[in-house]
Amino acid sequence: KFQKAMKFMNDNALLSDATIALLYTCVMRPFSIAALPTKDESEKKKNTYQIGHSISTGIIGFLTAFAIQTPIKSAIDKVTNNVDKFVKGQGKNLFAKEHIEKIRSIMERSHQPISLPLKAALTIYLVPKILNVFGLTKQSKKSEELKGALPYDAFRYFASFKGNKDTVFQSFKGGLKNADK
Repeated sequence: KFQKAMKFMNDNALLSDATIALLYTCVMRPFSIAALPTKDESEKKKNTYQIGHSISTGIIGFLTAFAIQTPIKSAIDKVTNNVDKFVKGQGKNLFAKEHIEKIRSIMERSHQPISLPLKAALTIYLVPKILNVFGLTKQSKKSEELKGALPYDAFRYFASFKGNKDTVFQSFKGGLKNADK
């Protein structure tokens, strides 16, 4: 059984990676978050949101990997199992028996520069919608908490160029009109 599992994982490397990621995001991480002792109600809500987020990202990641990888894997198997039919001329040397596993590995991963950013965008788009279905929303910080965290007044002070007369920005205010002063 172990040899069969290893052969399957070798033959389907990306789907195996997606399955392992699914195990981590849908089982291991949620259980570890749930195991954290929390007494505060806001922390419990935050943990519930994190569990839901982890499960939804794991499911989306697995489904997109499966949807993208399955047709590609099928095409690769078709080509590599029938090299004479699909590859002509000098290309047959590339698909020689000693190179076939390397070629297969490269071909299986060749879609990733295009598919991974799309997968990430899809995940970012769908996760909040899935969480809203289950009534989970991200807890935002209250504006009172944010006032001390962001240097809003300092930013507004410098961005408006209304600093004291010694500031560097003051000479730029008004453009060339202030150049002679």
